[in-house]
Amino acid sequence: ALLFLSTLRCVPRSPAQAVAGSWSRQLVEGARYTFGEPLIRRLLMLHVASATLARPFLDFVPALATQLFQGGATHAAALTSASGAGAVAGGLWLAQRDTRRPLLPVVLGAMAALAALLIALAWTPWFAVSLVLALAAGFCMITRAAAMQTLIQAVATPPMRGRAVSFYALILNAGSIVGALVIGALAEMLGLSWGLTIAIGAALLAWWLLKTPLQRAAA
Repeated sequence: ALLFLSTLRCVPRSPAQAVAGSWSRQLVEGARYTFGEPLIRRLLMLHVASATLARPFLDFVPALATQLFQGGATHAAALTSASGAGAVAGGLWLAQRDTRRPLLPVVLGAMAALAALLIALAWTPWFAVSLVLALAAGFCMITRAAAMQTLIQAVATPPMRGRAVSFYALILNAGSIVGALVIGALAEMLGLSWGLTIAIGAALLAWWLLKTPLQRAAA
């Protein structure tokens, strides 16, 4: 990473690009812009649902391996590896995609498919099938995340681009922590499969409610 960073060339910002004011003022201005821009605001709302209710699924893979397949570290590692392989494939697919084509359909399609795959993964009794589902889920997970982040950067104005992306990163990291607590509580009460299904179903409901407003904002 350090070797790669050493090859980057820094381009000085023009006076028009310079950011003035204290960090607190910049934070407030960034929040006002980010949540005031209709498309970015709705994308982040969808991101909250996905990061909080779907992304924590990975944290429960060891428990699923134990409960569904009576397995241990080997089963959990296989599922995690399958998900990782799918994520690599998703990143490569998105990288070679024609940049002139709109990204919003990718975001919406990948999230809907991810929800369906994760619900199926929470219930399947066949380990071989679960590996295929994990592979496809990893593909959809990275595709949704990368496409959404790219779309936010493309929509945001240059002075606010970094701050808009920082809210995306904040939601990604904080959401998974909160979501893991919520899913864990549901799993304690209803069982792991039902806990995951309810959480992912809630994320799918958010997708359904935001789909049309997102398409209108993008148009």
